[in-house]
Amino acid sequence: MPLIQVFGGFYVFDRQNAHHVFLTNREFYDAVWLRLVHEYDLTDSVTKPKLTAAEAIRVADKVRLRATIESGEYFLRNLPGLEPIPGVGDNEDDFLAFVAQSLMHKGLPIPINRVYSRELQDRLVGFSTMQLSAARRTLFLLQVKDASVSPVFVEIMRDETTKLLKSEYSGFSESESNRAILYLFSKLK
Repeated sequence: MPLIQVFGGFYVFDRQNAHHVFLTNREFYDAVWLRLVHEYDLTDSVTKPKLTAAEAIRVADKVRLRATIESGEYFLRNLPGLEPIPGVGDNEDDFLAFVAQSLMHKGLPIPINRVYSRELQDRLVGFSTMQLSAARRTLFLLQVKDASVSPVFVEIMRDETTKLLKSEYSGFSESESNRAILYLFSKLK
């Protein structure tokens, strides 16, 4: 599967690492979706229908577009009344097939290390892409829950966070897990 939509984002197949990596909805839209829309728009295929004049000038409602991207609703293309994909028009099925094929055969449009924050990569130097992805997803889930670190319950929080982290990727050593937990807790203060 080139894409797996989950709460808050996507697991996207990273061909370079032969593994799925987590991207938030916004990261996916900016780093993958828009780049593939542009690439699709530039392709000149006999089977690709040309956009009509009305489709070419359609403009999205920026506020609504932002909200539907953040919620992930924008990517559920069969829902009624969604903002159109710029440059795609009514060719959404062909475009979605193009996205899947591009991810499987070419990989991500940009390397994952250009998507993930520099701070995440600097603090977790030596981690594999899968470990960075697990840390990124764990942090996202903790932030959505408004989790915070309490001195009273720090050990319980540590145990729960370790379980969550290892449910994302089970290959953490004890020291790697501890480093990831320290990073995650520093982001929850």
